[in-house]
Amino acid sequence: MKEEIFQDLDLKIPWILIHGNHGIIDNVKSIELLSDEIIAVSCGKCSLSVHGSKLSITYLEGERVVFDGNIDLVEFYGKKVLHE
Repeated sequence: MKEEIFQDLDLKIPWILIHGNHGIIDNVKSIELLSDEIIAVSCGKCSLSVHGSKLSITYLEGERVVFDGNIDLVEFYGKKVLHE
């Protein structure tokens, strides 16, 4: 069963975890836009943006972005590829 779970996961797509006013985005290739109202990142196959207020990046290392702020909306956009 463990192998089935890992086959279903595409580790090349963006992963986002939000809890309260804190968020983590993994598999980030580049930061496209950064303001106190929008954080937009490219994740290779697709992109995502976080909208809200008082948004700021608190930690950045490798392909991980950690941010804080009042989160209102998360949008995924770009090429739609679920499995190759």
